[in-house]
Amino acid sequence: MGVLRQEDLGSFDVAIVGAGPIGAACAYEAAGRGAGVAVLEATAGWGSECADASAGWVCPSFAGPFVRRSELLAATRWLARPDSPLAIRASPRLLPWLWTLLRRSDPRRVEEVARILGDLATASARLHRALTQEGVDTGWRASGLLDVYSNRHDYEAGCAHAAAQGEAGLRAESVDPGQIPSLPAAAAPPAGAILYPDEAVCPPSQFVEALGAAAERRGAVLLPGRRAIYMERTSNGVRLHAAQGVVRAETVVICAGAATPLLVGRRARVPIVGGRGYAFEVPRPRPVDEPGPLVYLHEQRIAVTPWTDAIRFAGTLELGYADGPPKGRRVAGISRGARRAFPDLEWQRAKPVRSGARPCTPDGLPVVGRLDRDGKVIVAAGHAMLGLTLAPITGALVGGLLEGGSSPDPTLRALSHRRFE
Repeated sequence: MGVLRQEDLGSFDVAIVGAGPIGAACAYEAAGRGAGVAVLEATAGWGSECADASAGWVCPSFAGPFVRRSELLAATRWLARPDSPLAIRASPRLLPWLWTLLRRSDPRRVEEVARILGDLATASARLHRALTQEGVDTGWRASGLLDVYSNRHDYEAGCAHAAAQGEAGLRAESVDPGQIPSLPAAAAPPAGAILYPDEAVCPPSQFVEALGAAAERRGAVLLPGRRAIYMERTSNGVRLHAAQGVVRAETVVICAGAATPLLVGRRARVPIVGGRGYAFEVPRPRPVDEPGPLVYLHEQRIAVTPWTDAIRFAGTLELGYADGPPKGRRVAGISRGARRAFPDLEWQRAKPVRSGARPCTPDGLPVVGRLDRDGKVIVAAGHAMLGLTLAPITGALVGGLLEGGSSPDPTLRALSHRRFE
């Protein structure tokens, strides 16, 4: 029997696994620092899987833990509801993750996580704007965000949250939803709304494709259809074995989302699980010049993204449901809430549902940092619903690590995988 020889895909300073928002941002930063960069992607190219299963928000006001202890406890009551916004499929792999979440979701820890994420998101929002000023056409648009409440009690809690956000430097103001022409009248009058005027949006696929193309102009090489399988340490770097090929690199950066733990293996504890979400679009009766603000239907947990010719609805977090067909009843739950608030859309022409596995850590913070002391392997994953928002700042953090920084930054210490040891 002959020995199967894998194709030598070349030698690079940096090999990046994953061509989603985080991988594209890391490639852009690494190539901009003069590194020779290869990006391995299992699918057809930049953003093939991240695509449009997310809302496309760039919103520091929503940069908090993806789930709190109270919501996790509420999920136990929702388990019998197939249309609930949060679902949990218990499994041997998920149970330790859930236990870690419960231990790390006390109010003080949640407040600390919210502060870290808020700071990261605010810095990243500035970098999003800077990319457009540099000529990278990501589709970024200053939109504002309207947080709409149908319940008075929840609205008052939202006002308190907005006041705390104001102390952190984020502008927020109470508004009458009926005074905003671009927001269709809801079937039931809302209890109130809070406008965050400085929030922004960009189409996820356009962001990844534009930033990936910009990375290639800086010299990065995209290797599509090359699923990374395992890593092998060598005396002068890492051999990254992929489907039908091997890449040699001084440093590997793993940006593989929910698949990151499979590649990390037993080298370190990186507790990331997939939390599936859904999104679909419904055409407008006629295109508009000004799409209007983002909208969050708070009680229904539905994110609404207006485009000129359609409106995107995104929602649901299914922990432990990374694979399989979409759950029809859960999609129907999103659709019912969206129809009530936006009855005038052409619902009979709704586009097919997209789904994606959001990579979630137990405490809501991503994992960004060196996997081991020599820095040959770096992880940048676990951003949950904030992958697009945090992509530019994550790329900048990884770029700093590639330049050999000693990582005294307390933010990087907070994001290290060692917090789970």
